[in-house]
Amino acid sequence: MDTDARGYRHEAALYEGPTGFVACTLPFVSGGLEAGEPTLVAAAPARVEALQQALGSDARGVEFVDMTAAGRNPARIIPLWQRFLERHWTFGRRVRGVGEPIWPGLEPAHLAEANRQEALLNLALEGAQLSLLCTYDVSTLDAAVIARARQNHPFVGDRGPAAESPTYPGLSLLAAPFDEPLPAPPADVEGFDFSGNSLGRLRSFVDVQALFAGLDAERRQDLLVSANEVATNALRHGGGAGSVRIWLDPTMLVCEIRDTGRILDPLAGRMPPSPYQQGRRGLWLANQLCDLVQIRTFPSGNAVRLHMHLPDTPQKPSHRGAPGGRGAAAPLAVPPAPAAAADVEATAAPGVAAADPAGRREPSRHEPRSSGVRHRDEGARWDQRWPTGTTLTRKPTGFPPASRAMSYSSTRLTRMR
Repeated sequence: MDTDARGYRHEAALYEGPTGFVACTLPFVSGGLEAGEPTLVAAAPARVEALQQALGSDARGVEFVDMTAAGRNPARIIPLWQRFLERHWTFGRRVRGVGEPIWPGLEPAHLAEANRQEALLNLALEGAQLSLLCTYDVSTLDAAVIARARQNHPFVGDRGPAAESPTYPGLSLLAAPFDEPLPAPPADVEGFDFSGNSLGRLRSFVDVQALFAGLDAERRQDLLVSANEVATNALRHGGGAGSVRIWLDPTMLVCEIRDTGRILDPLAGRMPPSPYQQGRRGLWLANQLCDLVQIRTFPSGNAVRLHMHLPDTPQKPSHRGAPGGRGAAAPLAVPPAPAAAADVEATAAPGVAAADPAGRREPSRHEPRSSGVRHRDEGARWDQRWPTGTTLTRKPTGFPPASRAMSYSSTRLTRMR
């Protein structure tokens, strides 16, 4: 790699097998140490170990990161390099990096987003004093992956010196709205349209489906916050309405939110927001909380898919009778709209103020502090509170049990404002 050029140099290095990885990265890393350039290597643990052994004692001067963890959501890779640059920034000083963003066995959705982030690195790091060598094992990766690597990198070295890539499209095309097709969801997947007065129903829908899929409380909350952020974006910037659908694929719970707006910033959700920035943090937050986020802008509007890995033995959604295991994709059911005030009665624990029939609630001075989540999103504020011991009990309504996708008898009192 020619590291004399100023600015950002993004090169793909094609190699074969573990020895090929060491052969193409060792001279690059050693050259950085000799030049006094801080160097970070982000790769799978086996690759890191092989390079460390080849470097010997020099490995102490190199930073190493497990890419299979740091890049589990590929949208977090750009911030990884940005933080490295910030830590070592000195006027006129270059830094080096080795990254292996794609490895065998990646799921199709992850692979699509890893390819996308490699293309966006050219935009995000333009002008940075960074020489980045991205490695690809041609002996284990599909030919289509290698072809995309040639398109995503201005320079490519195919088991030899690097040269300009003839298929690299340039920054102007990379900056265009991303409209790569998404796989179709199951044919009978259920969902509903939402507007400003139905965000509460959307949150209930997401929470219940995550529970049925077997996500623990923390990961359910992560998905709930992410979906609320994306839905709020749809209301504020995407035409004032949207639609939500949730389904299971073999390894993921997928929540899709669509609207009629257009996301024109190709780096939306990937660049760390400024501390002084007002709003526009929703997609960034979703990328920090979810295992994968897919953002597309089609002629009809935006589509955002939030992915959460399923546990080994997810709970079956018994209200649907659909398979909840790791088999074929299964749609989940839509919970009914929240019951009317006359259909719900509140039972409050001692010392906790009960909700009035209209859903309003004023806490007493002696009420224990809420254990819920308070979050401020883009202009919309919502509180989720669970005062100790307060529950909702549904009065008999005559609905058959099969239609009750959500049971309020085990749901703690929730107040939205």
